[in-house]
Amino acid sequence: METTMYKKRKERDEEAKEEGAGTMTDPVPSKETAPSKKPRGSVREEGDDMLLLLAKTRVEELAPTQKVLSVVKEETLPEAFKLLVEHNILAAPVLGKARHFLGFVDMLDFAQFIITEFGDKSIQSMEDVQGLMRNLDKWNSAKVSDIMRSSRGKAEVVAKGYSLLHAAEILACPVADSSGHICHIVTQSMLIDFVWHHIDALGEKRHTRVDQLRLSPGTVVSVDANVRTLSALSVMIEKGVTGLPVVNEEGAVVDNISTRDLRGIKYDAKMLWRLWESVAFFKRRIVEGDQKAPTDVVYVLNSDTLETVVQKMADHHIHRVFVVDDELHKRPVRVLSQCDILQNVLRT
Repeated sequence: METTMYKKRKERDEEAKEEGAGTMTDPVPSKETAPSKKPRGSVREEGDDMLLLLAKTRVEELAPTQKVLSVVKEETLPEAFKLLVEHNILAAPVLGKARHFLGFVDMLDFAQFIITEFGDKSIQSMEDVQGLMRNLDKWNSAKVSDIMRSSRGKAEVVAKGYSLLHAAEILACPVADSSGHICHIVTQSMLIDFVWHHIDALGEKRHTRVDQLRLSPGTVVSVDANVRTLSALSVMIEKGVTGLPVVNEEGAVVDNISTRDLRGIKYDAKMLWRLWESVAFFKRRIVEGDQKAPTDVVYVLNSDTLETVVQKMADHHIHRVFVVDDELHKRPVRVLSQCDILQNVLRT
């Protein structure tokens, strides 16, 4: 049986199709010309303009000139890891024979491999570091296909012409051409940027307070700035998340640690021993080596709005925003992910 939400989205997709969404030459509607026609058989709600705009925009229009960076399943970990590090991306599509899409490999996959193979090692002296480096044969010989998590599954592939409304419900949405080859990837970061550019289409919904957002129940998991970076990675893997707030002795959020920070070990893993350093020291090395690395923690209060969260994610190019108790103590009480925000944009 179709749910009410599904029926409403189906109506909007059908209306968008009638208005020309299926024509490849149609322009992307701007926020000034976002459709305002009332869907047949439904009561107009706040945010309907945004949903209709997403339904009218084709997936390939979000990144028409995007070059898809990919790896093949037979590539070694250093080769694939280098691609992610050099291009500052969190995941890449994995291709098999005839370059057909098999799934994704991401930084969490690499973190899982490192924890499994090296997590029980002790680093107390230079001799320990040298011994660790001698064991890098496992890193150098492992293939991408060895570390792809089956739990992630094979992402849904859509064809050109599909609407962003459909893609918005997929973590990373591969777009295939007529030959079945991946020609675009629609990411949640792109969708957040799209929502921010057309924020007026959310209507009054954009003024929804953070503490009024519909979020799944959960508690904030944080790590102390003085714990080993390897321990922080273990927590991420255990919780199935890609980032955590870093707190000081008073419990105030002072930094963010994510799987993206694995770039600090260098693509050939010759700096793998750095993972045995504290999170604070490890992050300091990254900032010293990368002038573009963010140095300020991005946070919001419960009294801030959905619009503020979207703006901060778009402006700072980040995947999560921390909600803190107040400006004085800055204790994290919630983590808002891009997925959380997009789900609230899509809900009616």
